[in-house]
Amino acid sequence: MKQLIKSFLNAIGIGAYIFPQTPLSDLKDIEYLSTKVNNKPLEVAVRTNGSDKFVFNQIFVIEEYKSVVEFMLQFKKETTGWNIIDGGANIGLTTLYFHQNLPNAKIVSVEPDKDNYEMIKNNMRLNNFSVNGNLLNAGLWSKNTHIKTERSFRDGEDWSVIVKETDNPENALKAYTISDIIEQNFNGEIIDLLKLDIEGSEKFIFEAEAEVNRFLPKIRFVIIEIHDEMNCRENIYTQLAKNNFKYFNSGESTIGFNTNLVKW
Repeated sequence: MKQLIKSFLNAIGIGAYIFPQTPLSDLKDIEYLSTKVNNKPLEVAVRTNGSDKFVFNQIFVIEEYKSVVEFMLQFKKETTGWNIIDGGANIGLTTLYFHQNLPNAKIVSVEPDKDNYEMIKNNMRLNNFSVNGNLLNAGLWSKNTHIKTERSFRDGEDWSVIVKETDNPENALKAYTISDIIEQNFNGEIIDLLKLDIEGSEKFIFEAEAEVNRFLPKIRFVIIEIHDEMNCRENIYTQLAKNNFKYFNSGESTIGFNTNLVKW
């Protein structure tokens, strides 16, 4: 029960003030969990400390994205491939979930934290999914720039890594616009699903209206976890509406679909 309460408080940003932080996770301290998604087996590596097991519970036990996948499948034949951007991929569990449910998917997973990125590679290889060109140890931002990672957000654990822009490229990561990800990794094709759980960076992306107007018209469905500490929810709703999206909230996520690309 304590862990459930902590998870809820972490989600609303006050868990770190009530519970002491879990010791930082260690890539050497790994355990393997077996599960099934869409009747297909998966083996998943998680770190024994930190937030990985909470993420596993969200994705594979609660199945927080199940309703979205079922909604999407109404509008595209299963025999057709899917283009997906998993922004804020963490350890790759959402990427795995989409692979199991959406046939022939091409998924580009973007994750700024180096240790999380190594976990994604491990989880992809465990399940025989290619990592070549499909994983980026980088951030998403309003422009192409350099960023650094910090653990000052919410509980500071592995699911709460934030990025900040930096003028110093030394020891920094690259950050890309969503438009550039679409052009470089998908040859400018329509993206079936853009998932963003990027710990507040959504604020800066959606404040850059010219960039928003470049990428949103190429997106069929979006899942955005909006972090209200950033005071950006109303602007994101405004930008979605301007680009002909209908949207609704489900749990922690805002789900939208482009009425120009998704026909009833």
